[in-house]
Amino acid sequence: GNAADAKADARQALKLDPKSADAFGCLGNLAMQDGNHQAALEHFERQLEHDPENALAHVHRAAACVETGHDEQALASFSLALRIDPQRVEAYQGRGQILLRQGQHAAALRDFNEFIRRHPQAAEAYNLRGQVYAAMGSWDKATADFTAAVMLNRDFGAALENRALACLEAGRPRDAL
Repeated sequence: GNAADAKADARQALKLDPKSADAFGCLGNLAMQDGNHQAALEHFERQLEHDPENALAHVHRAAACVETGHDEQALASFSLALRIDPQRVEAYQGRGQILLRQGQHAAALRDFNEFIRRHPQAAEAYNLRGQVYAAMGSWDKATADFTAAVMLNRDFGAALENRALACLEAGRPRDAL
């Protein structure tokens, strides 16, 4: 089906059951896809009213919070998702990215380490941890992580660029090639 059909189905589900958490979640996901982040946030909040222990709904709410410029609310939602389900690697990723932007390097590093521990084949996890090390001036560790990201995904342009920059900062321009 298409998005219009999915939206119609979710609205029909809400007519039949106005407390359908799944229908609110569907509408939230569709709103995110449409770039209507405020509407998505409202749908995810309604979803959580009816299913407060849904860790994925907290992750989705957090993503909508990030998109609407509410990083502190996003941090709280990511943290709550992890209390409910510590296996939600996307919550470690999202929370770590906010912490990195805020300059909370030690906390971001903890989240990215946990992301890697739980999902060791995720190139993005190594790229993100490399960004923390780069922000801390630990160029050798940054280079190692960017290299790991590239080894996991040879087409990962951001990791390739980050690796080259880290090599240059580490004083090893030949390794940047």
